Amino acid sequence: MFLNRWNYIVSYFNLKSKEREELLSLLEESISKSRKIDNEVVELHKKILATHLSTRERLKYYRTIYENIFKYTGRPSRILDLGAGLNPFSYIFMNISSVEYTASEISSEDIRFIQRYFKLISTYKRIIGATIKLDLIFDKTFPDADVCLLFKVLDSLENLKRNIKRRLFKYA
Repeated sequence: MFLNRWNYIVSYFNLKSKEREELLSLLEESISKSRKIDNEVVELHKKILATHLSTRERLKYYRTIYENIFKYTGRPSRILDLGAGLNPFSYIFMNISSVEYTASEISSEDIRFIQRYFKLISTYKRIIGATIKLDLIFDKTFPDADVCLLFKVLDSLENLKRNIKRRLFKYA
């Protein structure tokens, strides 16, 4: 029962999954030509982020969000992004030169897509990207990190299992 409801929630946020595959291919072409973050690369990141409901909502605020987070935490060397969705594509707005970034998702399709991105971006940025499949309702162990991102995850989890926040914060 949880899995069906969880899949429904995950699919609700993915707006244009076919379009994002095409955009990632364009991003791969652009990066292979320029080998730097130019306007075209930034715009393609924005277009990919716009294909997911949560990241689309944060799109114009990412720089400010990360400035504010890192003002309190310092620049992280390890990030854990729980229920990441397409959030790893916001990495270019973090203003971090080097990081180990672990993105967790329950969707195998999203994991594959994010891993493809990590492989691509690591060719010109010092990012070590990894993806892991986690069910945040049941899993109790998480990778170590300096910063843990949980954008728009907790409310969805609470709809599936009451008081899950307490358990998550205990283990994370």
